[in-house]
Amino acid sequence: MFTSKHSEGVGNSSNRGTSGQRGRGRGRPMQRRGGGNSSPNNNNNNNNNQHHGHPKNQKQSNRGNKQQSSWTPRSNNNNQQQQHIERDVSPLRTSSTPIKSTVSAEQRMKRFGDTDKSLLYTRMKEDRVAERQEAIRTGQIADPNVPMRLEDAIDFRGTCMSMCPAFELVEREVQNMLDTLETDAFGNADPTKAVKRYRRSAAGNEQPLPSDVRPPPVLMRTLSYLFDNVMMENPLITSHGFLWDRTRSIRQDFTLQNIRDINAVEVHEKIARFHILSLHELCEYDEEKFSQQQEMEQLGKVLISLNEFYDDLRQENIVLPNEGEFRAYHLIYNIRDHELASRIMATVPHHVLDHPYLKQAYAIYKAIQRNNEIKQTAERRNKPENILAAQNYYAKLFKIIGSSETPFLLACMTEAHFAEIRKGAFKAMQRGYIFNYKGLDVEYLRQVLAYDDEKHFLTEAELYGLVIERVEDTVNIRFGQKTKGKTSLFVEPLSLPRQRQSRLLVDPKKGTRSYSDIVNGDQFSDLHICTIINARALQPSRLPGVTTQNTTFIPDKDRQLLPTHVVTSFPVVQRIVNATPTYSIEDLAERERQRNEAQLKQQRQQELAKKQQELQQQQDELKARIRAREQQMERELAAQKAAEAEARKKRQQQEAEDRAARLEFQRRQALINELAHSLAQNVMETVVMEEVKVASMSTMYQSRKLKKKLEPYLDLARTRIHHRRHLASERKYLHQLVDRFSKHKSKPSCKAIKQQRVRESLYLEKRMVYENLRKQVLPQDSIAAVWEFENYAQLIHPVLQFSSSGPKEWQLWIHVENLLLESTKWFVHKFGLDTEFGRRVERSEDGSIITLRTVSPQSRLYSKAIDEMGGIIFSLSETRTPGTDDTNK
Repeated sequence: MFTSKHSEGVGNSSNRGTSGQRGRGRGRPMQRRGGGNSSPNNNNNNNNNQHHGHPKNQKQSNRGNKQQSSWTPRSNNNNQQQQHIERDVSPLRTSSTPIKSTVSAEQRMKRFGDTDKSLLYTRMKEDRVAERQEAIRTGQIADPNVPMRLEDAIDFRGTCMSMCPAFELVEREVQNMLDTLETDAFGNADPTKAVKRYRRSAAGNEQPLPSDVRPPPVLMRTLSYLFDNVMMENPLITSHGFLWDRTRSIRQDFTLQNIRDINAVEVHEKIARFHILSLHELCEYDEEKFSQQQEMEQLGKVLISLNEFYDDLRQENIVLPNEGEFRAYHLIYNIRDHELASRIMATVPHHVLDHPYLKQAYAIYKAIQRNNEIKQTAERRNKPENILAAQNYYAKLFKIIGSSETPFLLACMTEAHFAEIRKGAFKAMQRGYIFNYKGLDVEYLRQVLAYDDEKHFLTEAELYGLVIERVEDTVNIRFGQKTKGKTSLFVEPLSLPRQRQSRLLVDPKKGTRSYSDIVNGDQFSDLHICTIINARALQPSRLPGVTTQNTTFIPDKDRQLLPTHVVTSFPVVQRIVNATPTYSIEDLAERERQRNEAQLKQQRQQELAKKQQELQQQQDELKARIRAREQQMERELAAQKAAEAEARKKRQQQEAEDRAARLEFQRRQALINELAHSLAQNVMETVVMEEVKVASMSTMYQSRKLKKKLEPYLDLARTRIHHRRHLASERKYLHQLVDRFSKHKSKPSCKAIKQQRVRESLYLEKRMVYENLRKQVLPQDSIAAVWEFENYAQLIHPVLQFSSSGPKEWQLWIHVENLLLESTKWFVHKFGLDTEFGRRVERSEDGSIITLRTVSPQSRLYSKAIDEMGGIIFSLSETRTPGTDDTNK
């Protein structure tokens, strides 16, 4: 099991139970993203967790404060139930007065878990060593101590069929690293909720086992659980850290198994939509709860992976319907890359370019590219500077975003660039307008730049040093302010304003869909929602209760310039609102009528609030009774389970004792058998040696006795043998004499016979040589036919059967001993192979590809060629030895 390079320490109580931590480089302890575990004294957080059906996991604080977590008020039975209810909603006690614990052993075991889990964790760690050795032996994983070439890499596949591996589940429960979304009512691990966490690959970590990695079907089922159950049953800010970490673990499992199929594409598409949705929904939370930089980083990685998947699957003729959607997200993500659009148009097919998402993304891309940002970067070296007062098409851009052709998620992607777009608009207006102009109405500018309210607009206007002035009872923004050197005055802040959720332009596009519907991708369902903000005619804005006449120009002496410093209490708006105007009689009557209506409305609201309070009290009393009943049922169930656990524990102890007794009996029996076998072997050796000695003595005695009896017969036999040899020599001499005499007297003359036989032999030999020469000489047309080219791909194609969904590629290998042999040249001519690479590729009308290639012992093969190999032709060796077979070489 490999662990994260900067994973949380086991013994650090402040980091226990936080599975979604990610470093932000601030040098201080971090809490889990998405809300995490807050202080145990926070009643609001406890009530919220009870409301959503997920009790807060206080195992960390309970184990550190056993006295506070397990005490029961000492009182009579009448007040016990009431005090128990008060204890559930009251903060944890911090008094140093010791309180006796009245919790039984069964309740403690249910609340804190069984201590045998530590023993189980130790035993599972020992079993993993044997499991790793067995996986290396069977070839499931590579041996880290044995070097391996890249082409010999093992195709790793996971075997874990649950959302969280068994070893990790026990390990994190023992080390208090469970998330609250993975625990049951007692704070213990729930196997139906636990999901494998992300662990960073680092040096020194063990290679994951197949039992630690989930196959694609399990990964898809896990992702469905995260988005359809966890995300829908909890607030997004609460579950975001958990989902952020677990989806990253799912992507890691796909990477470990090198799976780049349609399932991987579907999973990565849903994860990318989740990150885009989080950027919009959680952008206004502080850095401790939501990090926009980390969200954008993970979104960029997912989009890069998707682009690689699309390119790889396109080579296999697989068409993916959502490619245009995520190409559009990638284009908006890299909105300042001036060459990305041209690269997409050059590499992506036409059916993807015609996708409505990508068309709308190109329209947004063109409007944003006209910017006035002067950046001295490598890509702008030796290029003219941008126009400082470029209009940037900001008005057209916000209309494009609000149009019905722009879907919700594409608008969310563009929302991350709103601060930069508005900054460019302010800079263009600062350069384009003169300072003597009366200024632009705040409400008009708010609508043109798609701000949600005037406060947000005025805050950013002050940030850039713009002049906010009050003319009579109107608020305008004056542009064109210059320094003494006639240079346009525009304040460049150290960083852009933080992204805020656009509730008028972007959020309404979501419609009535749930988060799960958005993440799972109901394509084209949101294209009919239009949120364009139509800016009204340029008119000065009026303060409440003040009537003035429109003016086209006001002299400088009548203008009242307001300071442009930035403060948190927003003094500019306060001074404008608190100004003392002059009212007419009609205005006073109207104000009095409004005041009376406000008082009546306030009274009705108070009565309604009182009724709601009474109703809330009744609901609280009903909830208290229901909670008391549930607690009683839980206690009864806990007692029943404790009794079952005690019986199970006794049964396990009895089984352990019986097993130990059996092992002791078997050990003694084995020792007795070993001693008996040793004694029997010694006795057998002694008996055999004695029998052998007796037999040898008897044999020696019999041999001596037989020798004495046979000595007379041996002498007689030697005499007869000598006599027979003498008679044989005499007969041999007589035979030689007769033979010599017969040869000398009766030998005939055979010279003529010999000459006749020689002539016949020469004639036959000459005829045989002639016949052999005639057979070896072939006609010229026969030699050309042997070397003539033949298209074997057309002969092979009808025999092959390709699947409709898989690749249609097949290879025939021609194995040769050496590329310089004559037989190799014959194969090149006969099969029409090219002389440079020794191969021929034939493409058929149905899209199938048949490749013929020569292979020698010196050739280097790649994995794709091996996968497509369908047949091999072996050539016979040219240097043959008589009586040998080529197949044995």
